[in-house]
Amino acid sequence: MCSGTKQRGVTLVELMIAMVISLLILMGVATVYSSSKRSYKVQNEMARLQENARYAFATMADDVTEAGFAGCNPKLLSILNTNDSNVFDFMAGVDGWEYTATSTAPGQDYTIASLSNTGAVGNWTSFDWGAGAGTDLTGALAGKVLQGTDVLVIKKNIQRDDINLSQNPVTSAAIPTDIATGIPNCAIVVVTDCQRGVIFQKGNNATASAYNRSTGGCSPGNISPSNPWPFEITNKFKSMEAKSYAYFVGPGAGGEPSLFRADYSTGTATVITEELVEGVENMQVLYGEDLTPNDTTFQPTRYVTADNITNPDNVMSVRVSLLVRTPEELNRPQGTKTVRLLGVDNATGVDITTMSDRRVRKAFTTTFFLRNKSLFRERP
Repeated sequence: MCSGTKQRGVTLVELMIAMVISLLILMGVATVYSSSKRSYKVQNEMARLQENARYAFATMADDVTEAGFAGCNPKLLSILNTNDSNVFDFMAGVDGWEYTATSTAPGQDYTIASLSNTGAVGNWTSFDWGAGAGTDLTGALAGKVLQGTDVLVIKKNIQRDDINLSQNPVTSAAIPTDIATGIPNCAIVVVTDCQRGVIFQKGNNATASAYNRSTGGCSPGNISPSNPWPFEITNKFKSMEAKSYAYFVGPGAGGEPSLFRADYSTGTATVITEELVEGVENMQVLYGEDLTPNDTTFQPTRYVTADNITNPDNVMSVRVSLLVRTPEELNRPQGTKTVRLLGVDNATGVDITTMSDRRVRKAFTTTFFLRNKSLFRERP
């Protein structure tokens, strides 16, 4: 029988050539995959960075735009037993503290040396309210705020239901109502008739049918006015729940620098601090002050730091800059970077030099107008 055509295998040279070609193809595929993976990681981290900044400003906007709300425009008289006007003066919608241990004002430079060091309260300065109030950072934030960052305070009032008194007019230290108030114990409360209002700390539970003044169970508590309130309270009055928030940058629970909000709405003994957004390294704040408040323009004349405000009642807007970094490190070292916050030139901006690592950083700036400050209010 005749055998078929002899089948020949590949030679060693042919095999080596095939292997080289295969390796080149695999290297090309691996390079494309690695490049695509790096590109995806960069895009994903940048998207998270921008989303963090967007969420931070959206959260702040809800509070800042409502700052200074006092219902039907009354004169507010406080009987709170405190001189901490930065937090509890609700006639001024915004306040804050400027980091002055090393100047971070416009025209200055600041280098971030650590993202875990918090400064002493004396490293921050605010508007001097007088009457022994002092200008240092509030004690409730001691050891929580990162060095080189500013603190923004927002004060507003939330409208509640009309008060239907079970005793008219009120002749005792408690304001009796026909239903439960729904406002928790130790909350800061405003009672007003659109001509005048009184701010005090409530001293009974939400289920109680009365607004009792706190007599020692809450902090800061109240002073004891005469007769038994500064003015007669009748059924014409409305109630509001006063809210005071301090926004600041501090070390987060996961080791990341984060934007926080401290809630002073139940006084100073139980300040509730919540972490809002991770990756926020620095915050700088300027206040738009109207130096001609008696005209009808309601426009800021200048932007100044918290310690240079002439009168907090005349602050019409707030300019906030955030320095935000990617939540995770990227593949390539980024080195140090100088980022300008607040302004567009050396005179109006603060230049922040970052630490050297593998993260990308970006500055975001926005200006909030305090719509309630366009309503001129005379202090009592």
